[in-house]
Amino acid sequence: MNRVLKYGHGAIKDTEDIKKLSKFIKEKICDKEGLVIVVSGTEKRKEDVLKEAESSGLQISREKFEDLMIAVEEETAVMLGIAMENIGLENKVITSNVAEISDDEYGAKKRSVDTSKIEEALADGNIVIATPYHRLGNYGSIEKYGAGGSDITAVAIAVQLGAECNIYGVSDGIYSSPLPDKSNAKKIDSISYEELMELTITGGGEPAVGAVELAKQYKVPLYIGKAFEEKQGGTYVMNQNLMVEKAPVTGISAASGCSIYSVRGIENSGDLQVKLFELLSENDISVDMITQQMEKDGTRSISFSLTAEQEADFEKALSSSDIFKDVKVSKQENMAIVSVIGVGMASYSGVAGKVFSVLAQERINYYQVTTSEISISVTVDDKDRSKAVIALGDRFGL
Repeated sequence: MNRVLKYGHGAIKDTEDIKKLSKFIKEKICDKEGLVIVVSGTEKRKEDVLKEAESSGLQISREKFEDLMIAVEEETAVMLGIAMENIGLENKVITSNVAEISDDEYGAKKRSVDTSKIEEALADGNIVIATPYHRLGNYGSIEKYGAGGSDITAVAIAVQLGAECNIYGVSDGIYSSPLPDKSNAKKIDSISYEELMELTITGGGEPAVGAVELAKQYKVPLYIGKAFEEKQGGTYVMNQNLMVEKAPVTGISAASGCSIYSVRGIENSGDLQVKLFELLSENDISVDMITQQMEKDGTRSISFSLTAEQEADFEKALSSSDIFKDVKVSKQENMAIVSVIGVGMASYSGVAGKVFSVLAQERINYYQVTTSEISISVTVDDKDRSKAVIALGDRFGL
């Protein structure tokens, strides 16, 4: 049976870890047929390359920065191939993988991967080491060089091969709390695709949400665990229909560094509202926690939250548009979005009441509320983020 193993998220720090991984594969894994390994670049090489680029004093475009990170990933893959070769493991390193991008009938981007080279190498009896497919991830700003492309690559390959996919990092699974100190949090043994997507979207955690979404779509079995510990106590991700027990709340996520923008004085016809969201779309700005309120004068106020990375883009786009020159815009900074998530929420009553009761008891102000079938999200002052997470975790036994 084919298997795809992905190593990243800080698990492979340097050359010593590369050698350690090659030995681990030989001792624990290499008796399995059809093995594909996807690796991210080592943390040390990423840091070294980034420092060298910054010290040059040159302006680095997003495209060229991505090229730098791709070069690090390819170097890491080749080094792993060398290490495995030195201990007698035949392997084939496949680099320069590029995802094909096309538009579907609705204009959305479709990404596809060609795994023919991987399949040929597997047929020849090789262990395959693959680098992330270019253009699958989103490297974003230079300050955040994690792209998520390796997660999506691993799942995409698993889809093509009909394989299971294991994603390994420094964490030994998915936890119920997003706080750095997980001493009071519980590790989640099994979680649905939907729950993990919500936790990732609302909390910015790992693995990449695109990887989870793809796994859900094609029913790829996922395992999230700690590197160098072969399926020891991690988290299994599955279809919610296969979960025997569905707790009302599985986990809590929290995203800090947000701001709430309120656009006031929008005429009730809705035309300006349409223009506002067209402006956001044209500038590739994703918003969250959208709320609308009718004012006494018959106009509307629309509020939404933005991450710190997108604030400058929004303000620039707004100021350059004549359509909004007479519209009042206010900004509430230093906010956080706290979400409680669970597929069992739809079957249990009173979850929302408990959430708001906890916030009231802790004297935590909240400003916006959004809900879905499996989540309740509120915006709070960033200073109250940890307090809210701890109090809600205690209330729901997380």
